Amino acid sequence: EQVKKWTNLSSPPIAMYYDAPCSTLFAHTVDGKVLQVTLQSLTTVGTLPAACPQFKAWRSGTGVAMVGLTQGHKLYHNDKLVHAMCNSFEILENRSFLLFTTFANTLVTTLLSPPDLGLSNLTWEGEPYTWSRELERGSVLCCVCDPYNDLLPRRRARRANAHSVDEYKVVMQLPRGNIETVYPRTLVLSRVKECLQELKYLDALTLLRRHRVNLNVVIDHDPHKFMATVDTFVQDVNDVSLLNLFVSSISNEDVIKKEFPWYATLPPYPEPEIGGTPSLDGAQLVSLQQTDTTEVPWVKSSKTTVVCCKLREALQQEGAEKYITCIMGTYAQQTPPAYEDALREIQALQVASQQKAVEASQEVGLVDDDEVEKKWEKALAHLIFLAQDVNAIYNHALGMYDLDLVLKVGSRSQKDPKQYIPFVNQLKEMDEHQRRYKIDMHLARFHKAITNVVHCSTEEAQSDFISLATKHDLYSHAINAVTAMGKEKEAWRKEVLNKFGEYLQANGKEEIQAAYSYFEAGSFEEALESFITAGNVEMTFSICKKLKYTPQETKAVANRLVESLQQLYRPIPAARVLEFWCKDSDMALTTLMNHHQWTLALETAIRCDRQDVIDHDIKNGLIQDATE
Repeated sequence: EQVKKWTNLSSPPIAMYYDAPCSTLFAHTVDGKVLQVTLQSLTTVGTLPAACPQFKAWRSGTGVAMVGLTQGHKLYHNDKLVHAMCNSFEILENRSFLLFTTFANTLVTTLLSPPDLGLSNLTWEGEPYTWSRELERGSVLCCVCDPYNDLLPRRRARRANAHSVDEYKVVMQLPRGNIETVYPRTLVLSRVKECLQELKYLDALTLLRRHRVNLNVVIDHDPHKFMATVDTFVQDVNDVSLLNLFVSSISNEDVIKKEFPWYATLPPYPEPEIGGTPSLDGAQLVSLQQTDTTEVPWVKSSKTTVVCCKLREALQQEGAEKYITCIMGTYAQQTPPAYEDALREIQALQVASQQKAVEASQEVGLVDDDEVEKKWEKALAHLIFLAQDVNAIYNHALGMYDLDLVLKVGSRSQKDPKQYIPFVNQLKEMDEHQRRYKIDMHLARFHKAITNVVHCSTEEAQSDFISLATKHDLYSHAINAVTAMGKEKEAWRKEVLNKFGEYLQANGKEEIQAAYSYFEAGSFEEALESFITAGNVEMTFSICKKLKYTPQETKAVANRLVESLQQLYRPIPAARVLEFWCKDSDMALTTLMNHHQWTLALETAIRCDRQDVIDHDIKNGLIQDATE
C-alpha cells in the first residue's frame, strides 16, 4: 500500500538536498528558508540571505550548516557571503573543505568548520583558510570523489601491480566538454596528514611521490613522532626503491615551514582531550601555523645526520643485505657525508656474503663468486651514484689501504686509468708499512704517515720521519710514535727531541719545554743553556752535577742564572743563588732590599750575622715604606 502525506509550504521550494551521512532531507524555498523534511513534520533549521537554486546542507556540531549559490552567482555559507562571482561549488563528504570556481578562472579550496572542534562562521578573507589555483577559462566543478568510496584507483593499481592509496579527486568539466581530474595541493596534504597521524607511511610516501611533493613532509610533520617510529616506517614502506627516493630527498631545511606554512591549519586536527571537547576560534587556528612546536631532535646537530643515523639503525635491523643501497644513501646524505663508514659497510657485506656462499656450497664444493660480487658491487655503484664528489670516495678507499676496493671505485669513477692503475701497481710492490706511509703522504694525512713511517725499515725512513715532523710541526705526535717503539728507535727519538727543542727556541715558545726536550734527548749542554734562560734553579745545578762541573764552573753558571732570574723579575730565587752558590751575601741582601723583600732580607742578615745591615739599611727601608 502506497503511503502519501501532503504538507503545505509557506513558499514554493526551489531546491532539495539529501545529506547521506546523516540520512536527512533538506528543502530550500524561494524566501531563503532551509527546512528539514520528515514524514511527520517540516522544521525550519536556517535561512540563507537569498534564494539559491544550488544549495547543500548538513548537520554539524553547532546545528545545521548551509552553502548556497544564487542565480546572481553569489556564494553563501550560512549568512556569510563567500564570493560574489562564483559559477559552481562542491563540498567534501567529510565537510572539511568547500571548493568553488569563479569567473576569474580559479578553483578555490576553502576550509570549513573543523569537525568536533566547535568552529563556525570563519572569515573568508584569504590565508590561512583559502587556497586557489588557476583553471582554463569556463571550467566548472562536476564532483569531488571521496577517497574511501572511489574504487577506480584501487582497480588501476591492482592491474599495475602497484600499491593503491585512497585520495581526493576533483573532477572538472572544461568548456570543450572534456572531463579532467585535478588534485588541489590542500586536499593532497590533508590526506597525507591523515595518513601520517595513523602511521600509514607507505600511503603518505606514495601520495607525496605521485604529486611531486617534497618527501621531507614525512619528517617535518612531527619530528619527534617520526624519530620514535622509524622502525615502523621501514616496516610499513618495505620498498627499497621508495626508501632510496626518500633518503635522497632528506634535507636540513624545514619544508613545511618554508613551502607550506598553512599546513597546521589543515584537517585532521588533534584528537579532543578526555573529559571535554576543546573549542578553538579562528585566531587560535591561525596560531597553529605560527607557533613553533617543541624543540626538534636535531637542535645540536644537523637534521640530515640525525635522521640518517636513526634510519640506518632501523634498516640494519631489518636486514643489511636487503636494504644495502638505502644504507649507502644514509651515509652519502648525512652532513658531512660518511664515505669511509659506507665503504667499511661494503667491506663487511663482502666478507659476510663470501662466508654465506662458502657455507651454502660446502655440500657441492663450489662457490658462486659472481653472486657474491654482485651484492657488494651494487652497493658500491649506488654509493658512487649518490656521491657529489667521486674523487672523495676514491681517496677514502685509498685511505683504507684496500687496493682491490680502490680499483673497483676507480673503474666506476671518471678517473683516467693511466693515472691511478700505475700508482696502485707501485703500491702493491711495497711492504705493508711502506705502502701505508706512501698512501698517507699522497692523501696529506701526515699524522698517520708519522705513525706508519716509524715501522719502515728503509734507509731513508729516518730522514723522512724527521723531515715530516719538522716540516709540518708534528713534534708531539712524532715523539709519541717513536717512544712507543722502545729502544729500537732510540736514535730517532733523540734526534726528534733535539729538533723539537730547536723549534721551540727558534719560535720563542716555552723555554722550559725546550730545556726538558733537550734533557730527554741527552743533550745536557743545550738543556743547561735553556734551563738558565728559563730560570730553573733546581734543574740547572742538577745538570751541573751530572756534567761534573768544578766549583769555579758552577759559580760561573750561578752568576749567569742570577742575571736571568733578575731579568725575569724573580728576586727571591736570585738572592738564594747569590747566597748559597755564589757565596755573595752582600749582593743577596742588596737584591732583596731593592725589591722590598724586608722579611727575607732580615732572615738573610741574621743568618749571615750582618747586624749593621739590620740597624741601618733594613730599619731605614721599613720606615720609608711605612711613611710612603
